[in-house]
Amino acid sequence: EVALISVERTDGGTITIRWQYRNKTAHPKKLGESFTGMGSSEAYSLEWDAYVVDTGAKMKYPVLKDTRGEPVGARHGGGKVVLLPAKETKTVWAKFLVPAGVKMVTVFLPGVEPFEDVKIAEMKQQ
Repeated sequence: EVALISVERTDGGTITIRWQYRNKTAHPKKLGESFTGMGSSEAYSLEWDAYVVDTGAKMKYPVLKDTRGEPVGARHGGGKVVLLPAKETKTVWAKFLVPAGVKMVTVFLPGVEPFEDVKIAEMKQQ
């Protein structure tokens, strides 16, 4: 099971999305094994192919990458396959470069039905 935890604006041009993989079975599950070769970025396989869409403007925004081309998100280890033990959860996060004027997005996570028309929570004032 995959649950969308939050979609929050972290500054004017980026949002952070958090989601969880929940294994409610009595057996371990493999995550990421169906993804194609990724080379040195395999430690980011759970967010590698994630993206958001501003459905109003019909714009697609992939996971933000750093200067080395690595995703700005949760690093889960060396290989692209993650073993999720029985009855456990794994929280994943990633940042996306989304213009400040965008208020709602559809979230696409690998291997999961899209989360449609999700409101972006605005950054809390300090």
